Amino acid sequence: MLLTEAELDKNLIQKELEQQLEQECIHRTCSCCIVLHRWSSSCSLCLLLC
Repeated sequence: MLLTEAELDKNLIQKELEQQLEQECIHRTCSCCIVLHRWSSSCSLCLLLC
């Protein structure tokens, strides 16, 4: 199954957003991480750092 260019772009953007979120999670306070954790599994790392 081939992805259209638009779908590929969407996937790339999604990955970039997840990476940004992960970095924010690491640098922000734990309460903020917990909020973000609801919709991003990448924040679990931050929760471990609490």
